[in-house]
Amino acid sequence: MFSRSLTASITAVALLASVHCSMSSAYADVLCVAKSVKVDKKGNVPLGTQLRVADACKASEREILDTTSFVGPKGDAGAKGDKGETGAKGDTGATGATGLKGDTGATGPQGLQGAQGPQGEQGPIGLTGATGATGPTGATGATGPTGATGPAGGLLPWVAVTANTTMESDLGYIVNGAAEVELTLPSSPSVGDVIRVRSGASKTPWAIVPADGTQSFSGDYSKTGAAGYRDWRGLASSTDGQRLYAVAQNDYVHTSSDGGVTWSKLTASGKRYWGAIACSSDGTKIVAGVAHEAGGAGNFGKLFRSEDSGASWTELSSAGDAFWRKVTSSEDGTKLFAFNDDGIVKFSTNSGATWNAGGTGIGGSGHPTDVAVSADGAALLAFNYYGLYSSTDYGANWTSVTPSGTREFRAVAMSADGGTFIAGFNTGIMTSTDSGATWQEEAGAGLRTYCRI
Repeated sequence: MFSRSLTASITAVALLASVHCSMSSAYADVLCVAKSVKVDKKGNVPLGTQLRVADACKASEREILDTTSFVGPKGDAGAKGDKGETGAKGDTGATGATGLKGDTGATGPQGLQGAQGPQGEQGPIGLTGATGATGPTGATGATGPTGATGPAGGLLPWVAVTANTTMESDLGYIVNGAAEVELTLPSSPSVGDVIRVRSGASKTPWAIVPADGTQSFSGDYSKTGAAGYRDWRGLASSTDGQRLYAVAQNDYVHTSSDGGVTWSKLTASGKRYWGAIACSSDGTKIVAGVAHEAGGAGNFGKLFRSEDSGASWTELSSAGDAFWRKVTSSEDGTKLFAFNDDGIVKFSTNSGATWNAGGTGIGGSGHPTDVAVSADGAALLAFNYYGLYSSTDYGANWTSVTPSGTREFRAVAMSADGGTFIAGFNTGIMTSTDSGATWQEEAGAGLRTYCRI
């Protein structure tokens, strides 16, 4: 049986069909529904069914519904139905985040060698190699035609002169006197004429003057062009011979830029008792030594340097004071060498900024009288009263290369690479092509005293 309150709770459903009920007073609170109303398996009234409570219905039209016909107890679960068909495949989900980077794999095998690249540009020309050994002497040439008959034989007569004299052919002149003597050559000499000149006991300086007015000089003093008569002590030249420098006692450094045609004094050098001078191959860098200062030989001199062709000069104080007798320079002017009157050798490899003592191995106590240097300054050749000496370490150490025999050496020279030596002595010239290991006397030079090479 439904109570009145339950019936009232569902009276809001829309009316779809008439429901007729008839009840006696004993069933006044009984829910009456149309015969056509059905309930589902769970006893629920379908949605949209009109229900109402009637206090009385006609007996012919009513039907009392048992409460069990409206809402019964929950039945047993039915058998499990067949598995439904698999649903459609869902959409692909979004791409997940990138995973961590894996470890580097093992190195693969080496690939094949690539094709050869194009040939590179040609490199610069290498340095000139060392001078090769002297080749064998060539065959003797054919005998030339017989020359004209010479003058009658006999000893050359000698004439003593004490004043300026115009000389004659085939005579010898002994110069004596209190002042310098000029000897003028004959105006019309013949081929083969001989003239000889030497100083007498007084060692008077002399000069030879050609008849045409040009000048060529010899003796203890010398003169060329406008340089004048001076007590010359040193001469230096650029490689091309155009730039010349000369020093004299109690005078300035003098220079010529036209091979000696004209001369001028470099007043910036100062008036000093110069003893030696040298220059670089281009003539722009100069080193010069002062023998002594005014007041005598006991007041030792200094070394000076110029890097602007003599326009300005710098004292090389680190070399010290000495009676500087000889200086020389490498081609670039950065390697400098100086010899003093006590046989001390000093060398500099930084343009004279600092100096080192050298000369180890030079025999005796005599000072080097002359020195020759290679282009790079590493190799040197020098001589003193005791023989010839060479160095290959900028003058720090020396080795005797004196040839056998007794000779008075007067001059030395060497090739740019330092491999060939030339030495002049009192009766000729000797050469070496193996840095002084062996020497050959040059017969063609004649029996002469060579004082400069």
